[in-house]
Parts: sequence; structure tokens; C-alpha cells
Amino acid sequence: MAATHELIESPPVATPTTALPRPEALPLLPAAAVLSLQRSVGNQAVASRLAREPAAPKLRTALDSKLVVTPAGGGYSAALHFGDDSVAVATYEPKGDTPLNRLPVYLEDIVSGTEAVVNVRYDPAAADVKALFETREVDGVRITVRLQPQSVEAMTVTSAPAAHEVGSDGANVDGKETVTKHSGASATDKVMGSIASAEGGFASVEGSDAGVLTWGQGQWTVTAGELQKVLTFIKDRRRDLFDKYWGSADLDVDGKDFVHDGKKWGPAKRTMMELFRPNAETITAWANRFGQAGMDPQIQRLQREYLRGEVHETLGKSIGGRTPESVLDTRGQAYFYSMDKNLPAGARANFQAALKQVPLAEGAQVTDEQKTQLSDALGELFRNSSVIARDNGKHHIIAFWGEGGRTKALAEADAAIAAGGDAKWSVARWQTHREQMAARVSRYSKTRADIDKAITHQEIEPDVPDGAFGDDHAAAPAAGPGMVGAVSEGIGHLVDDAAVMLALAATGTGLVALHIGGSVGRGGKNQAADVAAVCARLVGVGHPPGANLTELGNAIARYQAEIVGMPRPDGRIDPGGRTIAALRGAGGAAHGGPASGAAGAGHAGAATADAGGAHGGPATAAHAGAATAA
Repeated sequence: MAATHELIESPPVATPTTALPRPEALPLLPAAAVLSLQRSVGNQAVASRLAREPAAPKLRTALDSKLVVTPAGGGYSAALHFGDDSVAVATYEPKGDTPLNRLPVYLEDIVSGTEAVVNVRYDPAAADVKALFETREVDGVRITVRLQPQSVEAMTVTSAPAAHEVGSDGANVDGKETVTKHSGASATDKVMGSIASAEGGFASVEGSDAGVLTWGQGQWTVTAGELQKVLTFIKDRRRDLFDKYWGSADLDVDGKDFVHDGKKWGPAKRTMMELFRPNAETITAWANRFGQAGMDPQIQRLQREYLRGEVHETLGKSIGGRTPESVLDTRGQAYFYSMDKNLPAGARANFQAALKQVPLAEGAQVTDEQKTQLSDALGELFRNSSVIARDNGKHHIIAFWGEGGRTKALAEADAAIAAGGDAKWSVARWQTHREQMAARVSRYSKTRADIDKAITHQEIEPDVPDGAFGDDHAAAPAAGPGMVGAVSEGIGHLVDDAAVMLALAATGTGLVALHIGGSVGRGGKNQAADVAAVCARLVGVGHPPGANLTELGNAIARYQAEIVGMPRPDGRIDPGGRTIAALRGAGGAAHGGPASGAAGAGHAGAATADAGGAHGGPATAAHAGAATAA
């Protein structure tokens, strides 16, 4: 059995039943009031908050991945691909009896211009990882490989929303994270984001309609062979991720066929129903599996890349001698792509109808004004469309493109109500359905809202996250229980927590004597728990610590000059120095003796952990000795 870290849990603590307010400026509390209100449970609550598990890995670059992972020996080999050329960067395999498809290894690459970095997070107890080099220049590109030992918890992907059953043989997953949150500034990305409201998110699964099973931001369908293509794309690029999410369930792809339980399953609806939806239990299990895969940031990245290619291919097809990308503006392209994604024949028919409304001279340059006119015409056809979608049993209308479809849905409901209901639904159920159809947002309206937002959207995903190519980020050490990373720069979240600590103090819980395990401030070790403890005390004595380490150093220097009386303040607090002694004494010796459980050097790994997990992610902080836990 592979070695694992022993997990140690803190005893339960009492927590407020409602969220504590976080005012813009916390009023200064008398130090005596803070220090005298000692409750061990309060200090445990503070420690629990400050030592909370860091955020899970997230998609944080607008760039497509250049990383390709393939099977090699008993594990995998990772390489960066630049066109037809590839550069091997790392190999890894399981230790002991760790299953290959459950290896705790997380790879992320960022390649931009002449710089490339590959971050390899891994649990050294369960995976043997080897970097083939640390830094190398290949054809003018400087490639850096960073091995970053992590706890399993620090690499754990956020859980997907649970699948909910629909009918006797259906289940859906409502994915909330969409491509619009991770788009670049290109027109392609704006068009790509126009389907977000209509199709769902990266983790969305529709396992209850006529498509049998659809998944992801593109809602790729098994009966059309779309999902098989997407899974093949993922398998070719990241075999490790394919094995983890699908291979572990004995699911493979071979062209348009799935391979499961030793046999091939073709894309015919009957076969797909037998494989994925023979009963509620089976489709729920598949929906949960696909939903969880859609939460993996690197799977999301591959979905986005595939979708970008799909947009280019769709808009580049000639219809009536014209391509949508050559004669439509960005909004018009979004209309066409949204329609084509749902019903290609309907999209083509509307595009040709729009071309008849706005004639274009053969061979002449299409002006911006003509593109707008044609796009507006296409939008009106979309808005008034009568295209509908029915439930799997074709009993009633469940969705529509435009107002023509809504009219059909309402007329259908009115007829059923007038007839006194039918064999499946009572009058009351039809009345409820009618209300739902009257209130339903059409596909046109969803697409229009998404593309309007995308066109004016300014908060784009950066190509290169802050510090991605910096040289000052050493590999993180193994992070087990009781370890917490050093702060890289931003400390706003810790200052926020400091305010919570003081608010807790005002309600009967408080701080005891200040202890830190390492130096804090300019040139300090700046372990997160120590920084949090110092921030809390500075807030309490009226010296706001700022939002980053630079501002914290300045605040400490001011305190040293104004309160401690140091002739040459250095902006740093050392465990045995004058500044910490002054902070401990602020407000008198109100504490009831030395605190136990203070953060010590043995409980603070010097991991580099910025807010976005840019370089290996925050280290686990399950048992940091925050402030002072009595």
C-alpha cells in the first residue's frame, strides 16, 4: 500500500450561525477588551479559519495547453509540443500499489513567446516524478520545469455539483463554471462564450433528453458522435486525465464507438441508452463521473481549446457561396454558432434566408455596414424562430429558439387544458407547464444576452498569470498536516481574517499572547499563520497592515518608529525582538499566561503559495498554529 499522510482533525468548534459583518474600516477595539476575552474555543475557531484548506487548482490562463502526456513504461511521459516538434520534460509513475489512474500528480503548462514553464505538483509518498531538466533553451524558447511536492489535498479538484435524477432513467448535472469566465479578448472567444447560458458549463451533463448523454461547455452528444470526438481529443493530449476520469470506469473510445465491458457500443440511440441510461442508477453514476471530469482545470482548458477549433470550423463553412465569418459581425457569428450548435440545418436555413434579405454583390468587399445589416436580419430570424425541442417521450415541448416556438408551446398547452388533460398529465400539470413555457427564456434571448456581455466584457483571462515565469519561486516542499506556506505578496485575505478575529473577540472570544514562529515583514520568512497573527494585532492597535507584504512592511516600520521608538525601523518583526515585545504588551498584560499551540518553525513549511496557486498551489494548512490557539 502506498504511504499516505496521517490526517489529524481538530476538535469541533463553536461557530456563529450567521456570517459576521466585514465593515470597510473596523473600529479600533481597546487592547484590553481584545486580550481579556479569552476563550479556547474562540481561538480554535480563529485557527481553523486561518488554517483553512487552500483553494483547489483553477484554470488561470487564456492560452491553450502545449502539453501532451502519453503512457510510458509503468507510468507517463510529459512533453511540450511546438508544431511538429516536441520536447520531453518529465516522467512519472506510481509508488507501491498506488493505482495508475489515481496518481496524485497535477500538471500545468504555460507557453508564451520565448518562455515556457511546466509545473508538476505531486505527492512524493505516492508518485515517483523525474524532471528531465530544470531549465533548457530550445529553438529560442526558455523552458523551465518545476517539481512541486504537495499534499493530496492541495491538488484535489473542486467537487462537481451532484447529479439529480430526472424521470425514471435520466440525470443531469448543472455546471456553473462557464467558458465566459476564462475567455481571452479574441472574437472567437466572444462567439464561443455566446452559448454559455444556453448550453451550461464545463461540468454540465444532460442525461435526460433525446440526445441520451451530452457533456461539457459544448454539450457534445453521444448519438451524434460528438462526445466521442471530444474524448478522443482529450485522450490524445492528456492520457493521464483520460485514464483518471474514464479509464478508471472501463470506458474507452474507438472512433464513433465506445468500448466498455469488453465490447464496442455504437452511437445508435438504442445502444447509447443501453450503455449509459438503462436505469436511473447507471445514468446518475455516469453523470457524476462526467461532471467531476468537467471540474478539472486542465480538462476545462482542453474543452475550451476544442470549442475554439469548433467555432473556427463552423464559421468557416461555405453556405450558398458565403461563410458566416466573412459576412457577419461578431454578434451575427454568435447567433449562427448558437443555432448551429443546436440544429445545424436550422442555422443554415436562417443564414440563407438572411442572405436573401440583404443581397451582397458577387466578388465585392463586404462592408461593416452590410455585416451589421445581415447580422441583424439573422438575429430577427433567430428571435422569431419556431424551432422547438420536445421531451424524450415527445409528449410536450420543453424548449424553443424564439417566439414562434413559444407560441407553439403555449398553443399545445392550451389545447391539452381545453381537452381536460391527457393520459399522462392532468389539467393542473398542463397549467403549470404553460406557466413555465410562458416564462422560459428563449435560446435567442440567452445567446443575445451572452454575446452582448462578451462584446463589452473587459475582465478577460490573462495569457500569463502574474509571476508565471518568475525565477524567485522555489519548488514547494511536501506539505503534510501542520504545515502552511509562506505568503508571496498579497495578504488581503489574511487582513480580512484579522478583522474576523477582532470581531470574534468582541463577542466573547479573543486573542492570547502574540507568538510567531518566524520573522514577519521586510525580508522575513512570512509564514501565513505568522502574518495573520501580526495583522490581527496591528489592526487591533490601530496600524492597518495594508493588502500586501510591501504595505505590511511599511506599517511595521511606522509602528516601530511611532510606538517602539526605534531610530532606524527595519519593517520586520522577529520572534525575540523589541517590536513583538511591544505588540505583546499593547493594552497591558491582560492575557492569562503564555499561550500554547503557537505557530513554530516546525509547523511552517517555506512553500511559495500565491493566491492563485500559481507555482504549485498553496501548501496544506490543516493544522497551522494560527495567531495563538489556547
